[in-house]
Amino acid sequence: MRFGISGAALSPFLFLKSTNLKQNLLSGLEVGLYLSLGYVSQAVGLQTETAGSAGFLCSLQVVFVTLLASLNSKTISFPALLSALLAVLGVAQLEGLTTGFTGFTPGFITLMLQPVAFGYSYLRIETLMRENPDDALPFASSQLLSTALFSGVYATFVEGSTSLPDSFTAIFSEGFTSPQALSLAYTAVFGTIISVAVECEALKYISPREASVILTTEPLIASVGASFLLKEEFDGWIGAGLILLASGVTFVPKEWMDRLPFGKGGEEGEV
Repeated sequence: MRFGISGAALSPFLFLKSTNLKQNLLSGLEVGLYLSLGYVSQAVGLQTETAGSAGFLCSLQVVFVTLLASLNSKTISFPALLSALLAVLGVAQLEGLTTGFTGFTPGFITLMLQPVAFGYSYLRIETLMRENPDDALPFASSQLLSTALFSGVYATFVEGSTSLPDSFTAIFSEGFTSPQALSLAYTAVFGTIISVAVECEALKYISPREASVILTTEPLIASVGASFLLKEEFDGWIGAGLILLASGVTFVPKEWMDRLPFGKGGEEGEV
């Protein structure tokens, strides 16, 4: 529902500001399909798996993006591999998943679609935004509306024809100023519109691998925020350090890394 609200809010940009409306609609449909696959797999997997497991498996997108970018460029960069490893280890420690692997359950396998779907969407967004650099907001609207469409189709035909009306009733039964409605509005504006618009704009300038490393800071920010706002105890200092170190390795200037004996990552076109 939040994707539909967010996409509708940005729709004036799509229909009035697009330099190429047809291209934005087609690109949005493509990326929306990948995103909805990631979100649906997340929702299904969370029915049997923990939020920590879901967050950790989602962080593997940094590995998927790094490997795919390496295959495309035919170059393996040591800093890229190191930052991916540090990020994944950091999220694992932060989510308390350092005790070992519990097995390939159906929920686990479903959640593994997250890094593939989300990771590939970053690669496509980068390509599409560089083809149409002035259409960040129109493209953001298109992909959000498409995500809402595909997710709605899944909810209707898999979860039941009454799932969407029931959700709408549950949220707005007490009016548009109820805690549920205000929470939806908050996630639609701050968690969706702003984040997706910034992502589309940023991927014109940074690589998908860099973006995926930045996104591994999400559980860290959530944990720190919970410690301040909800007074929860924060004890993930090792994980926090690894995630921040991964970000540092990612954005260390190439000339500095090349001075190290293991820092040679290839020439132009490295991941």
